[in-house]
Amino acid sequence: RTFLGYRGEYFFEKSDGKSYIDVTIQPKEDKFYILGLVSDPRGKRKTYDRITDGVTVRTEEWDRNGLLFNAQIGKRFNDLLLRGGLLESTGGFGVDFFAMRDNLKLTFEAFDFDLDRDPHMKVFGEYQILKHLYLTAGWDDFLNRDNDSLFAGFAIRFEDEDLKYLLTSAPIPK
Repeated sequence: RTFLGYRGEYFFEKSDGKSYIDVTIQPKEDKFYILGLVSDPRGKRKTYDRITDGVTVRTEEWDRNGLLFNAQIGKRFNDLLLRGGLLESTGGFGVDFFAMRDNLKLTFEAFDFDLDRDPHMKVFGEYQILKHLYLTAGWDDFLNRDNDSLFAGFAIRFEDEDLKYLLTSAPIPK
C-alpha cells in the first residue's frame, strides 16, 4: 500500500507555519517506510566552534536555506508504532500510539541529538474528523525554552493506488 500525506502546523509563539509532505510505503500491515520533505521557516540548527585568542566560542545559527528530509522505517505492534531514521534531516525516533479504532494518534518524537544542547522533542495528537482529513495539535521543541511553541494544524492523507503501480513497475537501471 502507498499513502500520500500533507500536514501543516501553525506555531502560535512564532506566528509561523511548518509543512510536511510524505510518501508512506507499507509492504506489510505492520511494516512501513516514510520518505518526506519538511519546509520549516526556522530551517536547520547548525553549531559552529570559533577559536579566538585560544578561546573556543560555540555559536548556534539557523540555516534557513533548503528543505529538510524525512526517511524512516517503522514497525507496528498492535496499537503502538515505533519508527526511526532521519527526522528533519537529523537522526531520531518516534513513537505513535493509536486509539479509538485508529481515529486518534498520539505521537512523541525526539531528534537532533547533540551533547551540548537538549534534543528537539515534540508531542502532538492527530484526530481524524473526515475520511482523509485530520486535526492536529501539540507542543514543539518543548525542552528548548527559546524555541518551543504550541501549534495546531491539519493533515490530509490518502491511499494512492496509481503511485504504487508506478513504483513497482519502474525499471531498475543496471
